[in-house]
Amino acid sequence: MVEPYRAGIVQEITSNEIDPLRRETSISNFFDQASTLARNTYFVPSTSELSKYIVDIEEGLDPEAVAKVVQIQDFGNIDTKTPEYDQLLAVASLNTQLQRQIIREVVLGKNNLELSPAERVVVLGSCDIGDQFDLLYREWRKKVVDNPFLEKLFRMEKTETKKLLQELGIMSESDIYLYSVLEEKDEMITSHSYAEAFPEPIAAIENTIRGMVNELREIGDGEALDLASYYEAFGNALISTDRSQHEKLWKEVDIAWMSVSGRMQPIHPMESGEKNGLLVQPDYALAIRDDRERATSVNVLTDMTKHNLIQWLEINYGEKDVLRTSLSSLHSSNAAAFTALVSGGRLDFRTAGQVVPNRPEIRINNGVKIFLDLITFDQRWKVQRDLLVKVFGEETTASIFENEPNIIQSAAGVHVAGHEVAHIAFVQIDTKKKLGEDQYKQIEEHKSDALIISAVPSWLTPDEQRTFLKAIFAGDVRSLYLKKDDKRKAYYNSAVFLINNMIEAGIISYDGNVWNYDDRVENINAFFEQIRRIVHDDLVPVYETRDPALAKEYIEKHFQPSDLVQAFEEALI
Repeated sequence: MVEPYRAGIVQEITSNEIDPLRRETSISNFFDQASTLARNTYFVPSTSELSKYIVDIEEGLDPEAVAKVVQIQDFGNIDTKTPEYDQLLAVASLNTQLQRQIIREVVLGKNNLELSPAERVVVLGSCDIGDQFDLLYREWRKKVVDNPFLEKLFRMEKTETKKLLQELGIMSESDIYLYSVLEEKDEMITSHSYAEAFPEPIAAIENTIRGMVNELREIGDGEALDLASYYEAFGNALISTDRSQHEKLWKEVDIAWMSVSGRMQPIHPMESGEKNGLLVQPDYALAIRDDRERATSVNVLTDMTKHNLIQWLEINYGEKDVLRTSLSSLHSSNAAAFTALVSGGRLDFRTAGQVVPNRPEIRINNGVKIFLDLITFDQRWKVQRDLLVKVFGEETTASIFENEPNIIQSAAGVHVAGHEVAHIAFVQIDTKKKLGEDQYKQIEEHKSDALIISAVPSWLTPDEQRTFLKAIFAGDVRSLYLKKDDKRKAYYNSAVFLINNMIEAGIISYDGNVWNYDDRVENINAFFEQIRRIVHDDLVPVYETRDPALAKEYIEKHFQPSDLVQAFEEALI
């Protein structure tokens, strides 16, 4: 593993480069400018020490791959099991370390950001936590990626997996995830908590968190005390070596986090980062509500999407208990655009939209928070455009997709915002358990896409519907391209469903030579009608009955790529 860079990186960045950041009044602009300056510093190192380190971590790497990682966090389809991938993670980590150092330099000195005392503590502490989580994530991957025991579990039915882990005393009936790493050696299965498996980075994170809690309690206002309670719960859960207490401790973290309000939202590890969906990956972010004009317009669109989606659900499914029990959480959900300082698992998968926490009982009783990251949308569009060119060619891509001025706005404020809100619909406390965790994982991401696709014709104009479909299609092209990534299977399923039905409706066609995209009104009307019928006749009954046999039937019927979809995948490769 390439060691993390620890020296004072910004000391020789000139005051002319730092001064504009000191004058910045928008926290969102400040984070973005720090990111831009970090990238510039990476490509034109300010010290010989930094230059030498970059040469070391880039040894043997394709310069184009490095550039994509630094510029848009794009790892392409590089095999995640290779040393090359870890080298690229070191590249991504250094880039974010540079950004954090620049942020520290400005926040510790004179600036015009008007941070509250609590916000100042959280920004500076999050820079330190971020450095530490980068290291923790890379060490975690060494124990998880290409782990023979996890590969063995992946080949088993999920019910058998959980039963085996329960028999071994590694997992209890109440556990949602595992905050540990699993290994098999000499026919012995061992489980080590993160604190046991990674003592040095966990100790460093604990020290940072304890210092933040003390400072926040000294500040003593409501904002600071809510944050102190959250970070204290976070620290307690992170250092626990008692697996029997993990679910309780991390549930307390989620509950304390739901009380954190304000424009700054720390985001602790909540998602599984390995293909079994068992182990929570180490990641941490500090999300800051985006206060700029584009984000404001996306937030207006997001609010409209949420309101209209809930109204559509109530009109069409309001008589069903399975919807009524989720209405409170649907109405209380709060989706907005944020910019984020990312670390750990977000180095190679920066989320565009996220609805958290994941525990069903907390979603129902305490609500959710929904984050939209516009920087991720900008980054992904560049990746998606390159893939569209592979299939349709430069001229067609430019004329059909690039001439859509609102495509990113629609992707964020309609598709992803609606997708994240739709995650709440129809889900009961026992939905995952009854459907089976593997089947639930395969179908839930698709359900959220299918619901927002079904609903949008009730309020979008025909031209807006076209923009929406182009946005969701471009995203699903990327999911087809990443089909070999087992962690993304649920997104692949949804992409297959969408493009199968776009082909059937005549939107996508292939004459043996050229791929065509035809979104005439009769084609998009046929597409939306098909999706609504499938949702009503096939999908909602799965969630209403929570019948695993019905879920299995749905998966087998709707997630199989047609011959043309397989040809489309080959064109991407």
